[in-house]
Amino acid sequence: MPETATPSKPSRAKLNTLFSNVLSLRDEAQRQRTILAGIGEKLQKAEQQMLDGMQALGLSSYQDTRGNRAGRSEWLWAAPRDEDALFRWLRATGHGKLIKRTVNGQSLSAHIRRLRSADAAIPDFVEITTRPRLIVRRV
Repeated sequence: MPETATPSKPSRAKLNTLFSNVLSLRDEAQRQRTILAGIGEKLQKAEQQMLDGMQALGLSSYQDTRGNRAGRSEWLWAAPRDEDALFRWLRATGHGKLIKRTVNGQSLSAHIRRLRSADAAIPDFVEITTRPRLIVRRV
């Protein structure tokens, strides 16, 4: 079995440098998220303008001079207003296989954190994965 190297103790100066790097990277990540959100909004507006233009011209598809193509499609998302009624309907219409039993992962994790903080027993069939996380508070 290979041995893992024990990390040497960093100096406070090294921790200062590492922490400064963490803060800089978080700032950059936030700037990039802001830029990406702006691009997403511009893209959505441009796509809607394209769809409106195609509809105004009575086109279901469009091809530019370089051969790039655009077409109209529809995306659909469905969510139950009444889960029990939906489940009855799916079963009655032969689509009960769409029903899956799930537990929300975030809710389960929160419950397990509460149990651990109370030193309560955690069943063996619950897999727990942890990872160290750095909490940063800016001043």
